[in-house]
Amino acid sequence: MYEIIDELEIDTNFLFVKLTGDNKGKPMEYQDVSSLMKRLKKKTGIDIHSHLLRHTHLTLYYLQTKDMKATQERARHVQLQTTMDMYLHLSSEELRKEWEKAQGAFNFNKPALIAGEKYEEKDNN
Repeated sequence: MYEIIDELEIDTNFLFVKLTGDNKGKPMEYQDVSSLMKRLKKKTGIDIHSHLLRHTHLTLYYLQTKDMKATQERARHVQLQTTMDMYLHLSSEELRKEWEKAQGAFNFNKPALIAGEKYEEKDNN
């Protein structure tokens, strides 16, 4: 199949493109992609849909850039909160690392820190 696609000489950045006809190389319509995903699911038994690919892309994009605003713009969401709620999920490892960074603030035996300060034990003897 890859040989066939290479022979078409389609230069595009789109993931789903029309392979034949007057619109060869043009992006597929949403209905076409949805239909393709349904056929793939029927043939393979794998529950895949285009929105899953979008979700994965946006999540990986954010994990690499750590730029929430750029991720929002890439997703074309009007509200930043939509991007945060729907697409970005921390892994268990990331949650652990974030907790390790923050846990000093939860140690009630030590004085509260001002942002950017480091806690230093004082010798009271």
